Amino acid sequence: RRIAWYAKVAIRIAVFRVSLGLHNLQVKLRRGFRHITPRRWSSSGSELAEVHFDDLDLAVLRSSGRLGPGFATSAPDLAAELSLRPAQVQQSLDKLRKYRMLDIATGSSDGFHNYHVSRSGFLFLKSWLQQAHHA
Repeated sequence: RRIAWYAKVAIRIAVFRVSLGLHNLQVKLRRGFRHITPRRWSSSGSELAEVHFDDLDLAVLRSSGRLGPGFATSAPDLAAELSLRPAQVQQSLDKLRKYRMLDIATGSSDGFHNYHVSRSGFLFLKSWLQQAHHA
């Protein structure tokens, strides 16, 4: 019985080491092919995708930014302020969160997440307002 147990342990160790070696080989191959295949996402400024925010997105971001850092708002709160339906505002909040203009704050109200403006959202608002003043 003891010999069978040692044999079983030796086989498991061998299988683990072989699978680990195959995994490492697979990672190396992926890294090698990554340089050959064209990239979908690039960090150079000329190839960045342009994002278009509509008037509702900008109004939601501006209203959220008026609260200041550390304060959170939700779709029903913004919908009441903008005289819209919460579902419309929620779509805009989701879009802004997708592009990292907003972050989800802790807690929720009435099934809606609370959002606060992220650092990149504040920087975007600042540059957008500066461009609006110069125009």
